Amino acid sequence: MSIVPDLPCVLVLTGFCVATWRALSEEADAQASRERELQRRLRVLAES
Repeated sequence: MSIVPDLPCVLVLTGFCVATWRALSEEADAQASRERELQRRLRVLAES
């Protein structure tokens, strides 16, 4: 009987964890691309 009320809670927690993980990985991707762009600009400046 106690499994029925717990199931929606588990689903909500799982969805929240997945959403958080996706947001964090997207932020990490954006950070990495910003760093690559910075390094590219520094190389261009150093070459000129």
